[in-house]
Amino acid sequence: MGISVRRHEIGIMKLIGATDSFVRAPFIVEGAMLGLIGAAIPLAILYFSYEKLLQALLNHFGILSSVAKVLPSMQVVFLSVLPVGLALGLGIGLFGSIITVRKHLKV
Repeated sequence: MGISVRRHEIGIMKLIGATDSFVRAPFIVEGAMLGLIGAAIPLAILYFSYEKLLQALLNHFGILSSVAKVLPSMQVVFLSVLPVGLALGLGIGLFGSIITVRKHLKV
């Protein structure tokens, strides 16, 4: 969205001699930051609600405690889900911003 709104500014920057990498860099950084923030918020919600949700499920469905092994939240979130979620958020943010900037710089 940011690049679509700033299309005229990019045109002016290109007219005065800005290189593609000079125009591209702020948008790529913005995409990476938005991807990381967009991944961190649901992971934080998952971390803080995991224990409460797990206790509610075990209280309501007592048979689950004998069938399923339940992992503690620190092990679940920080060791497996957090790095993968942040990497995916960063990758999607970077990929989306690179594609969008490339499309608008060609025009």
